[in-house]
Amino acid sequence: MISSKQYGFRPGFTTSDCLIDLIEEIASSLDKGLYVVSLFLDLSKALDTVNHQILLYKLKYCGLQQSEYNWFQSYLSNRKQQVHANGVASDTRFISTGVPQGSILGPLLFIIFINDLPKSSTFFSTRLYADD
Repeated sequence: MISSKQYGFRPGFTTSDCLIDLIEEIASSLDKGLYVVSLFLDLSKALDTVNHQILLYKLKYCGLQQSEYNWFQSYLSNRKQQVHANGVASDTRFISTGVPQGSILGPLLFIIFINDLPKSSTFFSTRLYADD
C-alpha cells in the first residue's frame, strides 16, 4: 500500500537508498540525451500540514472499515494544545490540522497523507522522504 517512492519512516528505506535511486535515474536520463530538472521541497513542520478531512478520505479509500474509520476520526478530532513557558500558559486552542507528534501513528498517517503524490504526474518522477 505504501508507495515504492517513499523512503522515510520505513525500515530498510534510507536517505542513501533515495539518493542512489535518484542519481541512477538522472544518469540514465542524461545517457539518453534527456534534460533533467530537479525540484526539492522541504515541508517545515510537515506533520502539522496534514488536513484531517483529506487524511480521513484517504484512509477510507485504503479500505478502512467503518469502525476503524470512526476510531481515527475520534483520534484526530477535538485535539487541543497549550504552551507553558516561564510559568505562563497560553490559551488552549483546538487543532484542526496535523497528526499527533511523538506517537507511533503520526509518521504513518503522514505517509498515508502524501502517499499518492508520486501518482500526481506521469511527466515527473517523484521521491518522498519524511523524517522527524
